[in-house]
Amino acid sequence: MRHSSHQIITIILFALMVIPFASSSSADAQSFKPSFDCLKATTIVEKTICGDQKLSGLDAELDSIYKKLLTDLPDLEKKNLKQEQLAWLKNRDKTCAALTNLSVCISDRYLQRIEALKKQDTHNRIERLTAYQKKYDFRKLTFGDIVGNDNILIDLYSVRDEEVVTISKKDITLLLYTVKYDELIYNDLIPKSIVIVKGDGKETRLPIEAYQPLTEIDNEIPATKSPVLLIKNPRGGNGWNSNPYYVISLENQFYLKNVGVASGYRDLNHDGIDELISFDDIWEIGLGLLSHSDSPGAIIVLGVENGRISPDINHFASFYTAEINRLNDEISKYPKTLPPTWNSQLLSVILQKFLIYHLLGEDKKGWEEFSKDIRHYDKDNYYLNGGVIGVGVKKIPIDEIVAKMKVSLEKRR
Repeated sequence: MRHSSHQIITIILFALMVIPFASSSSADAQSFKPSFDCLKATTIVEKTICGDQKLSGLDAELDSIYKKLLTDLPDLEKKNLKQEQLAWLKNRDKTCAALTNLSVCISDRYLQRIEALKKQDTHNRIERLTAYQKKYDFRKLTFGDIVGNDNILIDLYSVRDEEVVTISKKDITLLLYTVKYDELIYNDLIPKSIVIVKGDGKETRLPIEAYQPLTEIDNEIPATKSPVLLIKNPRGGNGWNSNPYYVISLENQFYLKNVGVASGYRDLNHDGIDELISFDDIWEIGLGLLSHSDSPGAIIVLGVENGRISPDINHFASFYTAEINRLNDEISKYPKTLPPTWNSQLLSVILQKFLIYHLLGEDKKGWEEFSKDIRHYDKDNYYLNGGVIGVGVKKIPIDEIVAKMKVSLEKRR
């Protein structure tokens, strides 16, 4: 779901207020080493800090916030902040050195400065986010538009990681760019990362929806007929197609072209050749009857031809025949009397079998088989125990299940 600009800024403002500096949230969590070398401490204030764990932690926390703030500022503002920080240090020493309760004075000064810099950082982030939103209006851009825009790449992203893979004696470089600023991590209008695949004078750019190091963005080379490189887009979740792979062609004519996406690969025919696959997950939410873990999914075999990826169902008729036979065997193992335990799994198997017929373009046969299978216990009702129904058996009219199926299929057309 995409949010409005106002909603995005509101969400990010809340996130910044809650965790503006998660790595330095309290002085007590520090290792109690100040930002300076205690062996070189000369002033009474510095020596007091070195001799007090709490003050050492506050000094380290302030230094972390200060350096992070410096990193995000343009040159002129960096200069101003440095001068401001030097003035604060001089005032700290002058004010506190003259007081009897030195430690309390130092602690108060640090807490005030930390709070001030945190507020300044939050203000800067919101201003920066608003400015970029106005400059680029992300609501009107697709992820493809964003990764192809060099100005956006320079403004919002920085190189985080690099890896070189050698395929068929050719070096391919994977460059990982991630968003520069923490506030952008919470903006769902832009990809959190971009992987640029480069080699042989060509490149392709891929939007990645997770903020992760390159080591956690898998790249794989399956043994497919058409040579390809797979790069995962780890979006999260455990659905059938939750974490797809970009399919990068390695054929000379389409070298390093992104030809589409797949959910993975399998050697379906057990012949040593991998097939790219996806899943028909139209009933991922189980028609409102099944739990997520019981939702059906039918394998879609994919092929790469003429620089694009598309279903290649017809060449795998024997595989789908074997799948239907396997599912028929599963269905036959269920008793014909009402089971005392869960039978949501049976409904999932019946729906999966129908999806295969649907993929093959044999809807008439699919409905005939479904009508026979769904009446496993009763000609008018299905008795569901489990799924989203919970404990206890619920009688559901078969006509109601059929109506749900037809509505969802019609919406997909």
